[in-house]
Amino acid sequence: MIERKKKTCKECRELEFLWSKGLCKPCWQKLYGKPIKKQETVIKRQSKKGKEREILYREAKAKHFKEFPICERCTSKDDLECHHKAGRDGKNRYKYLMTVCRTCHQWIHEHVAEAYLLGYLISRLKDDEQE
Repeated sequence: MIERKKKTCKECRELEFLWSKGLCKPCWQKLYGKPIKKQETVIKRQSKKGKEREILYREAKAKHFKEFPICERCTSKDDLECHHKAGRDGKNRYKYLMTVCRTCHQWIHEHVAEAYLLGYLISRLKDDEQE
């Protein structure tokens, strides 16, 4: 790393680290005021469109849990989750939701070939061609 060198300030003629326009920091502040701070841009966690999608998804998920209150694979009532047969993409495919318990959900994602055969997973590519 290169070391900063002290130079002579144009205003006070002192040997200082220069701040801007050949001036040391105290002289610069005396002439130009306090340094302007850049406004920090705050990045939103979620866009408006994303919030709307999330609200629709939560409503669809709640409706689905009312219709199917038990695991559709093993009929368990504990640790229920919402499984997306065709993945959860931007379209939020509500027609492919499935209520499963945590154990069955893990099994579906660990045994992909069997899950496709049993209809627990659906290819997104084939589905796009049909629509």
